[in-house]
Amino acid sequence: MGYGGRFSAYSLEMGTNGTWNLYLQLSSGGDADGHEFGAVTDVENGLIYAPFQNYMMRINTAGPSYDKVAMPPHMNKSFHVSVAWSAYSQKLYFLGGMDDTGVLQGWKAFSYSSTEGWINLSTSMKGTIPAFRKWACFVPAYNGFFWWF
Repeated sequence: MGYGGRFSAYSLEMGTNGTWNLYLQLSSGGDADGHEFGAVTDVENGLIYAPFQNYMMRINTAGPSYDKVAMPPHMNKSFHVSVAWSAYSQKLYFLGGMDDTGVLQGWKAFSYSSTEGWINLSTSMKGTIPAFRKWACFVPAYNGFFWWF
């Protein structure tokens, strides 16, 4: 993905030849590609969603094309986030993160769909809310349930 302002997207054909292809590279003054971002795929329509600094990349793999989806200001520059796609609700779910200085930003929980936009879920969480984790695995399971490791 990206770090320091540059966003790069590659495809890897896992068939017989294992070929890497640079699909997209956008720079906003950064100096190095890196890590600390997540991405999810809506396999029903071939879209990849990748929250990145102050916007989310929405990549149409069939296109090929992309666009930038604005993120709410309090989500900007979130690192160490966990994202998952729910086929059940047709939404991206976002948990995290830390700001660009390494400070925990407290619980951020959002959903995103192209019809509803971003919805803040942080204030409606109930139950035994776990402590925040960096680089956590966030997995959709079934009927709207997720697992977070």
